[in-house]
Amino acid sequence: MAAKRAAVENTDCPRKRQRSNYGATLTIFVGPEETSFTVHQDRLCSTSEYFKKACTGEWLESKERVLRLADVDATIFQIYVEGLYFPSSDLKEMLTETPSDGVKEPLSLRACRQSHVETTLQVCGLWALADYLQDYAIQNKAIDLLENGVSWTSFGSVRIMTWLAAQTTSTSRLAKYLRSSFVEVLVDSKNKDAVLTALKDGEHKLPADVLVDLLKEVLSPTNDVPFCATYHVHPEGTETCAQAGDK
Repeated sequence: MAAKRAAVENTDCPRKRQRSNYGATLTIFVGPEETSFTVHQDRLCSTSEYFKKACTGEWLESKERVLRLADVDATIFQIYVEGLYFPSSDLKEMLTETPSDGVKEPLSLRACRQSHVETTLQVCGLWALADYLQDYAIQNKAIDLLENGVSWTSFGSVRIMTWLAAQTTSTSRLAKYLRSSFVEVLVDSKNKDAVLTALKDGEHKLPADVLVDLLKEVLSPTNDVPFCATYHVHPEGTETCAQAGDK
């Protein structure tokens, strides 16, 4: 597969800023097919604790300047890298695929729903990648993207909940946020029984312990509307969203 190289934005900066070593790069092989990304070290280390340790410690990778992320989806990593180079860009636009000719064809209603579900799962995948890389800024951006944007259709609900059970722990902030959002919608849904049956006995059924915990929340909902900032990650010693908002 042809190597992908992240674009470099204008590196001109005010003289008062600390000069960055834009010449230092890392080669990262991602996924089972080892898709190659060449990315500036400064970008990778700017927000990721994982890359900081890889580049400054005694890791073999810091000497060879090569990293491998075998269990990471290359498409999700490409979105992550674009977010590093263009932090002010809309991640949602990066997640929306556009044909090479730039013209989006009309979609059927079912296709639209499927596309929405896939976008939601990509956001979840971005959160999971950022969690692994200890990039709290991207994690929080992913949570914000999910606010009012989750596809809680019957089809979408089953896909999203089974993804959570397979890819995250039940105590992760992402799982807690989406489970709260799901329960809020499901309690008043006309398709509640059908969705729960699919999660219990369908093709995408949940593990028994996960299903039991979900049913407990459905039967005894808190009626609290989930607020995305509540599920942000704040490293020790940094401001929380509430503290920043009080200023």
